[in-house]
Formats: sequence, structure tokens, C-alpha cells
Amino acid sequence: MIGYGQAGRGIHAPLIRLTAGLELAGVCTRDPGRRATAVADLACHTWDDYTTVLADPTIDGVVLATPTADHVSQALAALAAGKHVVVDKPVCLDPADLDRLAAAERASGRSLVVFHNRRWDGDYLTVRRLLAAGVLGQLRVVEMGWGARGRPRSWRATRAGGGGRVYDLGAHMIDQLCQLMPSPPLTVYARMHAPLPDQDVESHAHLVLGFRDGATGVIETGYLAALPRPRFRLIGSDACFEKHGLDPQEEALRSGNLDGARENEAHYGWLSDGTTRSRVPTVPGYWRGFYEAVRDHLVTGAPNPVPLASVRTPVAVIAAAFRSAERGTVEPILVA
Repeated sequence: MIGYGQAGRGIHAPLIRLTAGLELAGVCTRDPGRRATAVADLACHTWDDYTTVLADPTIDGVVLATPTADHVSQALAALAAGKHVVVDKPVCLDPADLDRLAAAERASGRSLVVFHNRRWDGDYLTVRRLLAAGVLGQLRVVEMGWGARGRPRSWRATRAGGGGRVYDLGAHMIDQLCQLMPSPPLTVYARMHAPLPDQDVESHAHLVLGFRDGATGVIETGYLAALPRPRFRLIGSDACFEKHGLDPQEEALRSGNLDGARENEAHYGWLSDGTTRSRVPTVPGYWRGFYEAVRDHLVTGAPNPVPLASVRTPVAVIAAAFRSAERGTVEPILVA
């Protein structure tokens, strides 16, 4: 694993260690303090030089739990060295880099998998089940909110590093939205409010996406919301669904008890057709499913759980949203 910060230590490392058939060979980071922490946490080998990892023939693949701005160069180097790659989201900042990564993946004969673990969130799985059952009718509006009051730190406070809520939480929501909608997004209009003092990332962002079938997607995130909006709100021709609260798996994973993740029933969603209103129990989330699917892909040839092609639209949406916010215009979403 490359990097041992918030994502590496708190999410990737414990998930890999829970997955039978995968072995975390070690951690690479230039930070000596983090190397010491990795040894204390995992009793594993550590490296301070990425090229040494890539030169090791016993290493089958790397997980890039690094700042977003480093993903492309590190992924290209790993593929050229014959390693499989799991790269944290968003995979890149510039949509043009997707073609470079795709070409490198093909040439290497190895696989690149994007870490979109939120496709295994319980609330998202619940929404998918409702849509599959057809209880909402024709989907017209999907609103998604996720943010909290606070200040980003380190590279997450810099636009050049890929920081800010749009690249962070927004990447998850945009990916989920594009997976849920039956047609592709064509346009986006974004408002991004001024950065907090001494920072250059958006303090709050509001995105409105227009889809080919006429449906609308709304995403809100930022660092100012002391009171959350619903995590999901769907409006269909036959019924509506609304749900508050966050998937409990991240908190459970950080406490060392992923399988003990249980959602408070007070956060169960509501389904209403305007006449009747009923609770909808949340489908249990299953973050284990990501690395289990990675294992099956690499060992048995099962499908890549999150191939590069599946994130082209979300990456294009983010790029168009920043253009929109800068220009004050509705921008087309350009997917190569």
C-alpha cells in the first residue's frame, strides 16, 4: 500500500486484512512517523521509496492511498512495472488522463481498479433495490447531500492537490448518481462558494445535473453545513423516498469492528406515495465486497468491480462542474 494517511490506515489496510486470499505485504511512505505507525498497527514491512516497491518481483499489486494529484503518475509507473493497481477515488483530476491510464492498462496486461467503496453503502444499495422494484415509477429527481462543518487539512486543503469536498465526498455522490440514473448526464450547473480563510478549496458546492431523459440530479457538499440535508431524496412519478444519516461502516471499520456496523433505525428511510407513508429498512452495506471482488477478479478472472471505463462520466462531471463554477454557465459534460 502506498500512503498511510487517513484513507490508507483507516480504510484500505483493515479492508485488505479482512479479505481472505489477499495479503498486505507492506506499506510505503516517505513519512518516518507513519512508517512506525504502520509497523505498530500491522507488524508489516515498510518502504520509504516507491521505486523499490515496484522493483520487487514478489509484489503483485499496489494500492494508491495517496493525494489525488499523485494518482496518475504513480499508477502509470506501477502498470509499467507489471503491477496491478487499486487507485483511490477520484482516479484523476484531468479527464484527458483517463486515456493515458487506459492505454497503459492495456499495454501492461494488468488491471486498474478504482476504489469506489461507496457502491457498497447500505443506503445506496437500498435505493438501488427500490428502483429495481419499480416502486418509485419514472425517476425524475435525485437529490444527494453530504457535508459537515469543519476545515480540511494538509493536501486536502489545496485545489492543486485534489482537495476539497467536490473531489472528496462529491466524487462518491456523483459516481452513485451516475450509476442510479437510467440515462447519462448531459449538462451541469455549479455554484461553488469562496474558500475558507487561508485555503483555496470551495467552502460549499451545489451542483445541478441535467440527464438525457429529462431527469435532474442535485448534489450538495461542503465544509459549512452544521445541519445535514437528506443523504438521499428521490422523486418519482409514483412515489418519493427520503433518507437521512450516513452509512455506519466507516465508523465501525475505524473502531476495528466492521461486521458490527449497525444503522440506527431512526435513520431508516421513508417511502410515500402521497397517501401512505412507510419505513424502509436499510439494506446492510458490505464494504468487504470491494476487495473480495478485486481478489476474485485477479485470481479467477471475475469482472473488474470498478473498471476505469465506469468512472469516465463522473470524472467528466467534476471537470465540467469546476468550469461551470468559474464561468457562471451551464456546461456540457464531455465524455471521451
